[in-house]
Amino acid sequence: MSSNGQEGTRSSGIRLLVKKAVSVFSIFVAFPFYLIFRINSLFLDKETAFQGLSQFMSLWPGLPGNLMRKGFYRLTLRRCSSDCTISFGTIFSTPDCEIGRHVYIGAYCVISDSIIQDDVLIGSQVHIISGKNAHGFEGQAIPIRLQPTSRSIVRVGTNTWIGNGAIIMANIGDGCILGAATVVTKEIGNNSVAVGNPAKVIRDR
Repeated sequence: MSSNGQEGTRSSGIRLLVKKAVSVFSIFVAFPFYLIFRINSLFLDKETAFQGLSQFMSLWPGLPGNLMRKGFYRLTLRRCSSDCTISFGTIFSTPDCEIGRHVYIGAYCVISDSIIQDDVLIGSQVHIISGKNAHGFEGQAIPIRLQPTSRSIVRVGTNTWIGNGAIIMANIGDGCILGAATVVTKEIGNNSVAVGNPAKVIRDR
């Protein structure tokens, strides 16, 4: 092996070690907040205990904030990859979420029940809602806040790009592109380009 090849291998090994060390450190720093979450869960319902800390985590700026959020969500979400990015101001309304590898979530997003698969890019101010029937409203004699809810998990497929300000209420296939401010109320198939309110597929990739 040439000297350049050896240096490249050594450099890659060092980067991998640093990455692992940072990942472990993020969990170490976030662990006290995880303990607070577990203690609060003894007195409050799980989502209420989680939401307050998710809002608190959203307020940490810059790289330290991203590390704090990753550490906390790796401990509390159903799944959270160590190499995702969760930007400033983004909150999760439930721990029933999964975040895959190399996912980027922009600033000021609100994420509910969802599975965000690998290599997804999410712009700023995107809302992923627990389906389009999250609140019942049929019975007029009962306040909407007291009517039955019907939440569902929304899946965002691999290698999908969601533009700023989109609202997602239904599954999105793999390899899709959604324009800014798109409102998804029906499932979007694989490799689709969709825009508008409600979302309309304008072409395949």
